[in-house]
Amino acid sequence: MFTRLVQWWLTTKSFERSGRIYEVTGVAALDRFLCRIFGDTPLSAYDPNRTESRQRIREAYYKGQYVEVVNIMASLIHLTLLILILFIGHVWLAVYCCLVMVVHIVPVPIERHKRACIMQWLAHDESLEDREYVLGHMRSLGQLRHPYFRPKPWETEELYEKLGAWTFKRFAFWLSSLSNKLPGDEVSTANTLGSRDMARIDAFERGTRLGEGIHLIGIAQHIPFWWTFALQQYWVGLVYLLWPLYLNLYASLLQRQHRARIFRLLVRAAQKREASTPT
Repeated sequence: MFTRLVQWWLTTKSFERSGRIYEVTGVAALDRFLCRIFGDTPLSAYDPNRTESRQRIREAYYKGQYVEVVNIMASLIHLTLLILILFIGHVWLAVYCCLVMVVHIVPVPIERHKRACIMQWLAHDESLEDREYVLGHMRSLGQLRHPYFRPKPWETEELYEKLGAWTFKRFAFWLSSLSNKLPGDEVSTANTLGSRDMARIDAFERGTRLGEGIHLIGIAQHIPFWWTFALQQYWVGLVYLLWPLYLNLYASLLQRQHRARIFRLLVRAAQKREASTPT
């Protein structure tokens, strides 16, 4: 029943499918603006004069549903947190909580706008091509060896498994399983590598850095809540904060586990590229 409810919610409704509502409300413009900031290529509506990568559409379909589910979950977590704050009458903390909640609400219409575009492309299979899409440039050794993000000598896949990263991996897999599936697909491809191509591995590793950064910000965002609840000895609030702490902390550990698994491959590939490049 719960899965069906989520899948019903994730299905684009008739008033969304043309994408007009998202153009009028400025959601599409906001999406294009954010793509310019982060250097992404915005997903445009179906155009009979263009073709699109079938792989890109398929991956965007699953990733968008996962992102929407995660942000709705985060919004509900902060809504509950807001209610707990109101019980102790802390107005400014409640305002701050609302601002954090907005950060998680905004991506929901953006992802629904993208999915409206995706559904338009899927309805015109003749315009989809079986080709790779550009993932960005391969990074150099210097770019890979970031002081913080590069795995340290003691970081191994086995270490993070022992620390419990597998628990969040299972949770993320369950969230992905809630998505609607395309014909012929049994599982969602969200958060999976699914290729040995070095360009895709490089893009996946970049994604782990972004994911870890987002979850570390999530931990930092909750410091005012921890501080206020601790000062007021509000034990209900402190216990509740353990749930978002777990989500953000273990999501970060999972990103580092991914990098521990694939980082050496990227370094060797970068070394080969730089050795073969004329000086």
